[in-house]
Amino acid sequence: MAGEDTNIRFCWTLRPDDAVRIGATLNASHPQELKVGDAPSMPGGDPDVEDLLLSAGLHLDQEPAEMVGTLRRLDGIATVSVLTESLEELMHTAPTGFIVDTRFDSVQIEEHQAIGRGTIVLVDGKGTRLLGSRQEAAVERALADAAGTHEG
Repeated sequence: MAGEDTNIRFCWTLRPDDAVRIGATLNASHPQELKVGDAPSMPGGDPDVEDLLLSAGLHLDQEPAEMVGTLRRLDGIATVSVLTESLEELMHTAPTGFIVDTRFDSVQIEEHQAIGRGTIVLVDGKGTRLLGSRQEAAVERALADAAGTHEG
């Protein structure tokens, strides 16, 4: 397994207020590496995301609603530990949960209102699983494994 200080590329979609706060932390880790922009929204929800949520045991009881306001997208590089700490911080403050998908060269993190506060849907080589608060170590292991797998 790769060490916690291994660099990993990420793409993180989140609410604008969170993007400003977390963006500052991530930019301090790797100046000049962070790009910030508007995230595209999919009217009616993304069917791939809905399938991920269902595979984790989350059932959408209503039509998917879009997040209120514009979402921001952070693209960059961070160490596994900085990315984990940033995600952990938001798990305790954001009113939503997150999808963390480590299957690609760039880890995909998406804030999603259908996932409860402090909850992560983790998608990795082992499948899809639902993690609650105090399970950040599982996320950090998955990010470290992905960093080791996707290294140059």
